[in-house]
Amino acid sequence: MKKTGKKRVLVTGGSGFIGWNLIKNLCDYDVFYTGRLDENFTEATYLGYEFSNLDLTNVKPDFLLHCAAITDTLVQDRELMIKVNCNDSFDLFMKAFDAGCQKVIYASSCAVYGDTSAPFREEGPFKPLNVYGESKLMLDERCSKISHPIVGLRYSNVYGFGERHKRHAKSMICQIINLIKDGKSPTLFKWGEQRRDFVYVQDVVQANLLAFDCKHSGVYNVGSGASTSFNEIVSIVNSVCKTNFVPNYIDNHISSSYQNLTQCSLEKIKAHIGYTPKWDINSGIKDYLRYIL
Repeated sequence: MKKTGKKRVLVTGGSGFIGWNLIKNLCDYDVFYTGRLDENFTEATYLGYEFSNLDLTNVKPDFLLHCAAITDTLVQDRELMIKVNCNDSFDLFMKAFDAGCQKVIYASSCAVYGDTSAPFREEGPFKPLNVYGESKLMLDERCSKISHPIVGLRYSNVYGFGERHKRHAKSMICQIINLIKDGKSPTLFKWGEQRRDFVYVQDVVQANLLAFDCKHSGVYNVGSGASTSFNEIVSIVNSVCKTNFVPNYIDNHISSSYQNLTQCSLEKIKAHIGYTPKWDINSGIKDYLRYIL
């Protein structure tokens, strides 16, 4: 492959929500990606859809940003979820290190904490409510046992431009915006006081780029450090859109596997990586709506 003198970055899941935003911010690197072919990535090299059978001997990435995963928390196939999110991912990391990779940065999730009290701290406790959270915790534990430079980023509830293709897996912010934009009242589980640590995707990009220079391997929470209720999100979107929609409240039919509160402690990532969120919930939603309205 042609040498440019730039560092090489491989982004798996490059056509997904977070991967797409990362590639848009990697102009100073030679970028390779897996996922769906995106013709807008004119400066990035496409390597195919799957990551599990990649041959990295020619690519030789300096950095691997691993965003590919089964992210649907409603998937019940435990064997498949663990294969893709844990085993295949870990095998790729080892393959990358064998090819000379300087650092692996991968997407973990605050789903590992599940039904525990907030604020979440990286050392736990852990009580995942679904096989998605379980698979991510298993990957974190396997990565903690190796000596290679590897950083896991436990994303909280990410929202922002590029997520609309995620169907029912879209953030609540995206779902509420879409309904209000279409002139419909949002539907919330009773009584809309569930709270989430919503983190704007641009802050997630910031965390990844800072992690390139992180000298401490480990897992780190990536959030805003604050929690916001769904009712508050409706109020903020109404305010920006100059509307006055009142939510419809329904029973929660998935209450046994539903997190009522997420909120991250950011002490560790601030100390080791230098990450401080730049977007609060109000400024993030206003910026997001610039792309949608």
